[in-house]
Amino acid sequence: MCVWIEDADAIDMESKALNMVYINTRVKSFLNGKNTLGIAGVKGQGKTFLLKVKRKKAQGSNKSCQKQSIVCLPRNKMVDTIDSSLIINKQLYKFFNDYNNWVKAWKLSFAITIINSEYFCNLYEEIDFMKMKNITKEMIRMENRWSSPIKVLTKIFRLSRKEINELYVDLNELLMLLERVQSGVYFFIDKVDQAFTIDIHRIYGDTDMSRGARNASYWQYSQYALANAAYDLFSNINNHIKVYYTIREEALIDSHKIAPNNKRNIEAYLMILKYSKIDLHNMFKLYVESEDDINLLDAKIKRTNQEKAFIGMDFIKHGYIDNIDEGLFDYIYRHSLKRPYDIMRICRQLYFLDNEDKRSLRQIRGTVNNASKDILKAYIKELSPFLPCEYEDIKNVLHGINTNVFNIEYMKIVCERYNTFYEGFTKCNRNFVECNNPKPFSLLYNLGLLGVLKQSHTNRSIYIEFENIGESVFNFETQTIPKSELFFLHPCLGDIVRELRNQKGLNYQPNDIFVTGDLCEYNNARFAELEQFILEKVDELKGEKIFVSSTIHDLSEERDKICGYLLDRGLYPIMSETPYFDLSNVQLSHSHDYCIEQLLGCKNLIFILGKKYGGIYSGEKYKKYAEEICKLSKNKIERPSISLMELYMARKNGLRCYLFVSEEIELGKRKYDKEKENSTDIDTMVFIELNFINHFREEEEKAIKGNWISVYQNNNELIKRISNLMFSTAPISTKL
Repeated sequence: MCVWIEDADAIDMESKALNMVYINTRVKSFLNGKNTLGIAGVKGQGKTFLLKVKRKKAQGSNKSCQKQSIVCLPRNKMVDTIDSSLIINKQLYKFFNDYNNWVKAWKLSFAITIINSEYFCNLYEEIDFMKMKNITKEMIRMENRWSSPIKVLTKIFRLSRKEINELYVDLNELLMLLERVQSGVYFFIDKVDQAFTIDIHRIYGDTDMSRGARNASYWQYSQYALANAAYDLFSNINNHIKVYYTIREEALIDSHKIAPNNKRNIEAYLMILKYSKIDLHNMFKLYVESEDDINLLDAKIKRTNQEKAFIGMDFIKHGYIDNIDEGLFDYIYRHSLKRPYDIMRICRQLYFLDNEDKRSLRQIRGTVNNASKDILKAYIKELSPFLPCEYEDIKNVLHGINTNVFNIEYMKIVCERYNTFYEGFTKCNRNFVECNNPKPFSLLYNLGLLGVLKQSHTNRSIYIEFENIGESVFNFETQTIPKSELFFLHPCLGDIVRELRNQKGLNYQPNDIFVTGDLCEYNNARFAELEQFILEKVDELKGEKIFVSSTIHDLSEERDKICGYLLDRGLYPIMSETPYFDLSNVQLSHSHDYCIEQLLGCKNLIFILGKKYGGIYSGEKYKKYAEEICKLSKNKIERPSISLMELYMARKNGLRCYLFVSEEIELGKRKYDKEKENSTDIDTMVFIELNFINHFREEEEKAIKGNWISVYQNNNELIKRISNLMFSTAPISTKL
């Protein structure tokens, strides 16, 4: 038997899996406690599994409850679920805008199921049908034999507005009948969160609550109303009636606004399911010990060394950091999102490796990394209804990151770049610490994908901590990242970022100083090394900025194409006419000097020579370099253009320069050189400028390097030539 079962849906009453239960204090309160009715947790915590364990414990070994004093419903399966194809009558869309109508619908469903049940015929016989509405009579007819409250609820959703109002009139009469129940009636309700399509997956207070025809709070109302009804039935009507249920932890957000008078009472009967790393490790050990010997590499040690028994080794050599071996479970855990589902999924994929592959570090790492990527994608998909963005937006954040450890300065650069190119320049106030725009790093933090440094309360050690998923995922209104000297990317994102950047020809390098992951210890003595490493990564990011210099109006088409190409490649075009150009400090200097300052913040220059000579440099800061150009050109260029100044300053400062000129200009230059006459629409100064670029000397008798000029026939060929370029990320060699 393979014990690594990711999804509890297929587990039935006879499954041996129900015997393998790891019990911590929270789980114990649900399985053994008399007053815990519900489980709340994020997806992947194993809520369905525990609900089925509770059902088996309540029902005993018999498949049928008929011979017992406790009636467990539904009869034909372990838990009751709402089908995702659920249909709600259009007349009721606005009706269920009211949270209280959800509570009544749940109570009706339980009441009708009990009254109509073959086990409580005495209740049916005591009904005063003369007082009942016709729809109520129809719903509780003995011939119906409603087998579960979900079937009743589904019927209620299909009623007309008039019918459901009449049904609600009789609710109190039906609830009074339930007071006469003298033996246990246990319901098991699961997966209510999966009943509705995405167009109504919105939480309380969402700005899109009214989107479309349906109420946007159905997802939350349906779940919290179930908890509300379960509490009322047990506490206020009859404590023999117990509704055991699961709901998503996210449904508790702002519950004080939904049920202000009952919140504390409702949630007193609700257990929020959580596991620590120690819990998950003990769960891992329990499952290995429960595995059939034939499925283990070394069954003899399965009670003393579970990691080695399962996979043949108990330590994994780190892929990037020398002399670091981490425990197998530690390696699995830090690639997870701290949920049982993640551990199960990773271990299941390791389980199905061939025995030889189980002993291969490469196979183990590859399997864990691939499983981790799949887990992350599934997690984002699960949360997509609640997120203010799509998965593609998250990828836009990630492809601008070139390592897995950051400081504030690094995050400021990435944040400015992201907001400038994807959110719009106005979203960025150029002050990361005080910025109220929540993306991109608050997004990662709230998703549990950005770690921070924390200090232990016991031994004063420092460790990395990632937010528990689902706990703050909705807090996107303001910047939510706590103060920390350093920040860390979740290991499950490593391969995803690397692939995104490799596709665009960009580098990704994780730090090689220490292991990153939840609860990994941090050695403050190596802080200086990390700071230096981050500085190098910041310098590389600057290399992804490409300054495009040319005359603007006559080369607008070329510049547009270059801008689009560079953005598609994951690079950042610095062009004065685009919305991406930083104008935050332009008032502090002359516009020409400001352009040169922006240029000197880059490492690469694309220079295109057009038919027009362009505007004359008229700044002050770099005036002496304009005079150098005049001298080097032997006064053939008396007043250099701003474009020529940009090229000259780029060369003086060691930027990698790529020069382009159209075939038309090159042919015109040859004719001008030969005949000394210009009969074209090309400015004569362009030919002089081109000759200067080809021949000017940095020092006497020393020809300048990097004066290769690519000639292109048309714009498509220009882009093709640019696509072959390798842009520098090396440190800038300043010569000024």
